[in-house]
Amino acid sequence: MPHFADCTPSQGPGPFYCMTLLYDDGANGVDPQAPNAVRVKGTVYDGGGTPLRPPDAFIELLTDDAFARTTVSPSGQYEVVMHKPTPVQLADGRTQAPFIFVRLWAFPVIECFETRLYFSDEVSANHDDSVLQLVAEDERDTIVGRFENGILHWDIHLSGEQQTVFFVPTEGPSIADAPAMGVHPAISSVAV
Repeated sequence: MPHFADCTPSQGPGPFYCMTLLYDDGANGVDPQAPNAVRVKGTVYDGGGTPLRPPDAFIELLTDDAFARTTVSPSGQYEVVMHKPTPVQLADGRTQAPFIFVRLWAFPVIECFETRLYFSDEVSANHDDSVLQLVAEDERDTIVGRFENGILHWDIHLSGEQQTVFFVPTEGPSIADAPAMGVHPAISSVAV
């Protein structure tokens, strides 16, 4: 059962955060002993390089058949267990590299950040992935996790020099549209 002392982000959805969104074993999208299980660890940083503290960062990871949800620790770290998908051959003959879809809520930002987490050991598939190719070459490493001692390490930077690439759906308005509203955007994005 979650600790109710960590219920409410400093700004955001109100006092139901841990009561309705977090659940026992929610950080394990798959059994840690399952075939292809991958432990994913990292830290969530703000634009100044300071780790976000709970409960102001909330992360979800999804694949075709696995889902994990957790908050960050007091030091800004998260840890989840997911499975590594296999590359998919698309109808047009291209290969879609294995990836984990990621949603991050960083309060008080009202929209979630969305991106993909790719795997560093899939060099050929990553090279051919049509979505990854939309990302500037010098920014691709911000969405590719690195294996160290069997653990996939991936830090998330909300802004700044090491900012993680975030994807913004093109069918609706977003905070990324902020320049049209006369304010500075909170994130840079790749439209997909």
